[in-house]
Amino acid sequence: MTTRHTLWIITLAIALLQLWNNRFEMWSDGIAYLDVASRLEVNTYWSPLFSWLLIPVVHLVPLRWSATAVHLLQVVFALLAVLLADRLWQRLAPETAQDRGWLITRWAAAWWMVFELTSIGLVQPDGLTVCLYLTACLLVLHRRPVLLGVVLAAGYLAKAAMLPFALILLACWWFVERRRAMLAAAILCLCCAPWWIALHQRTGRWTIGDSGPLNYAWEVNGLTRWMHGQGGPHSTRQISSAPDAFVYPTPFTVTYPPFYEPSYWYAGLENQPFSLTNQLRALKENGIPLLWRWLAMPGFMAVLALSTRIRDWRGIGSEVRSRWLLLLPAVATAGMYAAVFFDKRYVAAQLFLLGTIPLRAAYLRAGPPAAWIFPIAACTALLPSLSAEMKLAVDKLLADGISSNLHATVVGEIHAAGAPPGTAVALIGLTLQPEWARQGRLRIVGDVPFRYSYTHEPGPNRELLLDTANVERFWQVPAPVRQKIYDGFAQAGARFVIAHEVPEKADTTGWTRLNTKVNLISGCCQTFWIRPLTPPADPPATHAAGSAAPTPAAARDNAAPKIPPGPG
Repeated sequence: MTTRHTLWIITLAIALLQLWNNRFEMWSDGIAYLDVASRLEVNTYWSPLFSWLLIPVVHLVPLRWSATAVHLLQVVFALLAVLLADRLWQRLAPETAQDRGWLITRWAAAWWMVFELTSIGLVQPDGLTVCLYLTACLLVLHRRPVLLGVVLAAGYLAKAAMLPFALILLACWWFVERRRAMLAAAILCLCCAPWWIALHQRTGRWTIGDSGPLNYAWEVNGLTRWMHGQGGPHSTRQISSAPDAFVYPTPFTVTYPPFYEPSYWYAGLENQPFSLTNQLRALKENGIPLLWRWLAMPGFMAVLALSTRIRDWRGIGSEVRSRWLLLLPAVATAGMYAAVFFDKRYVAAQLFLLGTIPLRAAYLRAGPPAAWIFPIAACTALLPSLSAEMKLAVDKLLADGISSNLHATVVGEIHAAGAPPGTAVALIGLTLQPEWARQGRLRIVGDVPFRYSYTHEPGPNRELLLDTANVERFWQVPAPVRQKIYDGFAQAGARFVIAHEVPEKADTTGWTRLNTKVNLISGCCQTFWIRPLTPPADPPATHAAGSAAPTPAAARDNAAPKIPPGPG
């Protein structure tokens, strides 16, 4: 068995381990992509390509196994990304393609990119965009402008933030081969034009997508993050302020409407004046974890260990500069994310190139010890995350069994309580992981939510923080206040309200505790509770206060809402 065969076996083993740990899990992003795939409509926030790839899952795979099917697709992306990373380095440095020490080192870097930075566990198009990013780099090196234009267009359709990368890459290539770069740019525009026209027809304005401006407003200007920003023409309707509670019965008949198309709910709110103070703060908060992640590149410790043996530092700098065609777009797009919001999965391919290019230059100049120190250091850097994955697999095996889909189990209990598929429900608790509602074909039309924020301390990660104070306040207020919220949910069409982990001393009059616990948050199993709601005497109010009369249901389901341009 060759070294490469062994590396492939290890790659497949890690992929299957992550698949096992997350086979039934789905967070709000993945649920939104699946809802877009099921409705087959233009969405101005979520890019379309990933949803198009999920259409067979939506229509052919049973609901209880659909999350597993999506994760299997993520496995395909992961294996393809590792293959592309290996091919890229075979093209960049054919003279060391079979060098065993460098082979293991760069494969360890590819594992870091695919399994630690992006991960199979989180259903997002980032694994797909890594494949398209590396393919674009290969096509530039092979001087294939037509295919490059198609791949760059696919990258943009997978994630709108790939369009700046495409433009920067083509601008850099223009200095090397003008005709080929212009041809690739023409193909890119030709392939993207139908989607731009579709967005224009949907919104009445020319746009490449609304995710960029909205994320800038959230992460830099401090707009209420992700859900329930108030003050816009389409904002969710707030029915209580102590605690905060919201309803949103129209216009989307999906699992969790506020996350289905945030640009609809936040229309007009994203246009805020530029603030240099906010921008500098964002650069600091994002730049530090970005730098940490780059320094955590597998193999960098070997450079430190052998730094006294490396004499030709100028040679390293010269070799790195010679790769400017690949490095400059990587630096520019990483800087773009640092200016708005950094998450390790956003810049996985960029960090791979920014790490392996100087790493290989140092490897060639570190002498014979590099052949064993570099691969050992690279593999050792992956041990903490790999150990955590193995521990999680054991914990889930002991807690859940071999094939237990707890989301499907809890959905069975909800159905048995009188809430069949298609029932509108309200939610008290975690809104970022309503996989149980998707598998039960339940529609969430109101919630008392957690609030979400990120840590600001320096370090390699910006951890998501869940603020439970709003939900705790719900259980502490007098019963008449809670009843008023229940009535608001019922007016919005909800027939049941679901809660996660009711406090021990809470008033649970009218509530029924379900038997199944679901691990919604890592390491924390949540108990579900259900309470029927009394239907209002009048028909449910299906429109926000002050808006026009509600659209008939048939027309509403067949026509997507127009998203007007914001002020200015």
